[in-house]
Amino acid sequence: MKGVLHLGSVFAIVLCMRAGGTARFPSTARLRKRTDFKRVYSEGRRRVGRYFALFVLPTGNEGRIGIVISRRFGKAVIRNRVKRQVREAFRLNRPRFYGYDIVVVPREECKGKTTEAIAHALVSEVEAAVASVEVRKDGKESDIPD
Repeated sequence: MKGVLHLGSVFAIVLCMRAGGTARFPSTARLRKRTDFKRVYSEGRRRVGRYFALFVLPTGNEGRIGIVISRRFGKAVIRNRVKRQVREAFRLNRPRFYGYDIVVVPREECKGKTTEAIAHALVSEVEAAVASVEVRKDGKESDIPD
């Protein structure tokens, strides 16, 4: 259904609010500085999915997100809509992203998708990227195909 929040997202908001927090998207949850973006690009793991190219860096701190969209993606209205949808998806699922700095580069397939579809895709792709980062720390496997 259009305009209906996912039950898991509502549950996450309620838990956050009961713990004394809010469901806001504070500036501490955003990557803002060029040095932060460069660090995630250089030290983080890259994963390309259907809807996003992701760079994930484990930090152990509060989860932060940065969104990068080039002008080639489309007109400003489209770029801003996708950025708003990605920010909302992150905000609603923030507890899942704790401990990671994430740079999201939306791909063409994001255009025209609902916020719910983008949220689902973001969560699944970030979880897959995080799993590859954790496997990589153990040195057992790589997310790079042979």
